[in-house]
Amino acid sequence: MGKILVISGHPDYKKSIANRAIINEFRSLVPDAEIVYLDSEYPDFNIDVKREQKRLAQADTVVLEFPFWWYSAPSLMRRYLEQVMTYGFAFGPTGKALTGKRLIVSFTTGAAAEAYSPQGYQHYTIEQFMPQFRALSNLCGLEWQEPIYSCGMTLANPDDKEAANVFYNKVADHARRLADAVG
Repeated sequence: MGKILVISGHPDYKKSIANRAIINEFRSLVPDAEIVYLDSEYPDFNIDVKREQKRLAQADTVVLEFPFWWYSAPSLMRRYLEQVMTYGFAFGPTGKALTGKRLIVSFTTGAAAEAYSPQGYQHYTIEQFMPQFRALSNLCGLEWQEPIYSCGMTLANPDDKEAANVFYNKVADHARRLADAVG
């Protein structure tokens, strides 16, 4: 299994329902994983680059966990990638620190799975939004793993027991798939 590093890119983790529940469930399945909560460590977006590069360098598997917003990762996760995965560290002639490590992109969408098809209102499949992350993986010498994602991850009415059961079953399934992928 090796050392697992999860970068939580939710911009407001405490208010998150789906991503927080997934990470909590994942933590119970993989208690040795290191989890970095970007919103609590860097609320001002002032990322400690050396610290984060050290964390990445020590990991065998890197998981980027976030809600899918505007067809990408939220701004805090984007800032992390921009600041930490730099030339000379993550890519370039001397940037080999991430070479051979596994990358797993793990995310949730609010929209239902049916929305992500040429016939759906998003007009594209989830896979068609992944090239930016695959390109990052390729550039940095990371070993791309199939993304772990769950669609329709909204819980509009927590008092609706049937809807809550469906939601938490999706959470447990996502966490199990992620735990299997890192294992």
